[in-house]
Amino acid sequence: MDVDAKSGETAEPATQARLVKQSSSFFLSPQKKLKSMIEDDLVLDRISREDIRLIYTFTKKLGAGSFGSVRAAFKTANQDKKFAVKSILRDSIVGEEDELTQELSILFSADHPNIVRLYEVYLDHKYVHLVTELLVGGDISPERQPSGRFTESEAADIIGQSLHALTYLHSLNIVHRDLKPENILFAQRGKTVKLIDFGQGRFCIKKGCALLETKGTPLYMSPESIKGKYDYRCDLWSIGVLSFFLLSGKLPFKASSQEELESLILSCDWQFEEADWVGISKDAMKFIQGLIEPNVELRMTCEQALDHRWLKQNQINQWTVTDTEIAEIFLRLKSAKKKSEFQLAMRNLFLLSLDES
Repeated sequence: MDVDAKSGETAEPATQARLVKQSSSFFLSPQKKLKSMIEDDLVLDRISREDIRLIYTFTKKLGAGSFGSVRAAFKTANQDKKFAVKSILRDSIVGEEDELTQELSILFSADHPNIVRLYEVYLDHKYVHLVTELLVGGDISPERQPSGRFTESEAADIIGQSLHALTYLHSLNIVHRDLKPENILFAQRGKTVKLIDFGQGRFCIKKGCALLETKGTPLYMSPESIKGKYDYRCDLWSIGVLSFFLLSGKLPFKASSQEELESLILSCDWQFEEADWVGISKDAMKFIQGLIEPNVELRMTCEQALDHRWLKQNQINQWTVTDTEIAEIFLRLKSAKKKSEFQLAMRNLFLLSLDES
């Protein structure tokens, strides 16, 4: 639920209203047909009741769980590009329909080179099929590195890209709420990273808007998230914990129980163990301290983090277009009722230039 922190009233999004107004009825039940979101003209062209097996050819299974499976696929009519298809059992999301609907709303709203792209959604009597870009580089867990950690330049590049994505999301009033290594993947090993899994994401509509649900992964949750009243700044705390983890191979908060973990986070009881931080710059430590900061008013913003000396000196890829400008461009393009061929061409050219940067 989104609530205005000052008035305590529910905050209704004007710009995203049509995306989320039908959330509760999108998945009526595992036995009933999915209806409402298909009526929204912003997503109509991306949701299909066609048999996905007539459109896509499935190849390798990439993963499986109680939810269903993830498979690599290509369009049967055009085999040049590969996709990932996450097939979610409708029975597995009973009671969690709103979470999936919100995730689709966010992904349909977002266009950014560091956010996974959702291309299409197919619905049938048993599954919800999400067709996304195929990311083959694995997640950013430092355990995958031979040394068990990333170098400062590698970590800065990952964190910088993640912050660009976060700046863009926050400019659209979207909070991720579950930033962790498993939700940041390399498109290819060691290259561009992409934020994924917006199942915990929410539209936090305006400044002063407070989220009240305790959501996220405990090891990366901020103190205010645990207390149950927080906003978009919870994502910056998670970025700080991620930075600590990437550089040292350890997490800042170590506990043997959930209760102990929450106590450590609430008291901000952590430190740089000397043995784990030999050879790591003071600038890196100051960067982390600016994010794992319990006072949200003192915690660095995305813009301040991106402007930090450690990131500027170590980040491999530098951007020349701001993420706020990206958001404004796409909002203007999406707001047009009829897109001319020129607009569409410029949008595609703009995306291509970002992918190549």
